[in-house]
Amino acid sequence: MLLCKMAKILVVDDSEISRDVIRSLLTEEGHEILTARDGEEGLETALRENPNLIITDHNMPRMSGLDLCRRLSEQRKDIKLIWTSAMSEYEAREYDLAYKATGASAFLSKPYMDFDEIHRKIKKVLGGN
Repeated sequence: MLLCKMAKILVVDDSEISRDVIRSLLTEEGHEILTARDGEEGLETALRENPNLIITDHNMPRMSGLDLCRRLSEQRKDIKLIWTSAMSEYEAREYDLAYKATGASAFLSKPYMDFDEIHRKIKKVLGGN
């Protein structure tokens, strides 16, 4: 399943397994994948590498995904954002408005089981129907 144009995507997650799953899935599509282990490293990488999209976990040490999105919304409004969490979609509603206020436009639930859903959401966020 080919997504829209190839993009530089930063995956920020303290779980190596989660980073690897997304990296493998999107590398197969031809995207350039960068990774970071927490929000602080993610912010540094984003400002240095200028990704098209950031996929960030919510709950991480040193800086949460929400704080990362807030900082990026102050400095780099052009970077598209997707947030992820192991919480249920019902629980995620509590945070969804806060993430949307930062410019995040989609939520992915972990564990990553529905790869078609991941493809659809990323394609939509990157602007490819």
